[in-house]
Amino acid sequence: MIAIRETVPARDVAPPAATTTQLVVFTMAGESYALPVAHVREVLRLQTITPMPQAPGFVEGIISLRGRVIAVVDLRRRFEMPAAARTAAARIIVVRARQTFVGLIVDGVNEVVTLSASAIQPVPETTTTVASRRFLSGVARLNTGLLVILNTEELFSAEETQQLAGAK
Repeated sequence: MIAIRETVPARDVAPPAATTTQLVVFTMAGESYALPVAHVREVLRLQTITPMPQAPGFVEGIISLRGRVIAVVDLRRRFEMPAAARTAAARIIVVRARQTFVGLIVDGVNEVVTLSASAIQPVPETTTTVASRRFLSGVARLNTGLLVILNTEELFSAEETQQLAGAK
């Protein structure tokens, strides 16, 4: 018996699935930023934060989250942005950064978006300093404007992470 092999024209073959990334989109100073969903544990309403003496300047203090004490960072201060009055829209995004849970205070959380890897472009070298570029993993264009994607693992140096973990 002769086996007949059927061939499928290339145009009928489905292309490989594009790699996608889900991002939590938030605002600071009227601009859109994002963090990978995989690094976000949860989003909290702003709550009472206990100040910590002699903490780094960008650390707002600590909170208790279901029995775990975590440091809370003012992301505006971390990025040396001007301070602003906090509104009811302000949130704390709890992320895992370098094996430590940290709360990040942001002006508001907007949505979760899914972007293809091809939609994310590198950060232009001329727009940031080498030191601040480590915080960023890319930029994407949305219908509403540009979205700056943060590199969760590089928001804090190893030494800063130890300080944040010690804030407990």
